[in-house]
Amino acid sequence: MVLFLLVLFPLVDLVTVAIRYVLVLQAVHDGVQAAAPAVTFTAGSGTNSVMNLAPNAIADTLSKYTGISNTSIRIRLKSTDIATQTVTDYPWNTKLPAPATQTSIYAIECQVSADVEPLINFGGVCQLLPGITGPMHVDIAAQELTENPAGMNQ
Repeated sequence: MVLFLLVLFPLVDLVTVAIRYVLVLQAVHDGVQAAAPAVTFTAGSGTNSVMNLAPNAIADTLSKYTGISNTSIRIRLKSTDIATQTVTDYPWNTKLPAPATQTSIYAIECQVSADVEPLINFGGVCQLLPGITGPMHVDIAAQELTENPAGMNQ
């Protein structure tokens, strides 16, 4: 019976962490899909911007669940040159430095960092096994093609 309990509790904790990981993954996908039709990038340029739509969609999804904390969101643009297939990663949370060209394909990448808690958090007892005895830190990213690359420099 003791052996059964020693296996059961860590297994329940791992399953709970896995479910919460998938919830964060879904939130990231919701964020990039909400941001794909945005007409501008920066929040100051209007409510229909990548920097408004993605974080709002992510926060809306994560607010429905418990056990997910210390969330941070980073968003950037990526371009792929059609002729050479060269990918350019632009700095996080910054708009395009110049207007979009017709020789490239543009995507929005969103990364969420969060701590996912196990069902039974043992607190300060033993923090050696993240996901079983304490929170596990996850970094999840997703990307989606932007529908309006012309406005991503605003």
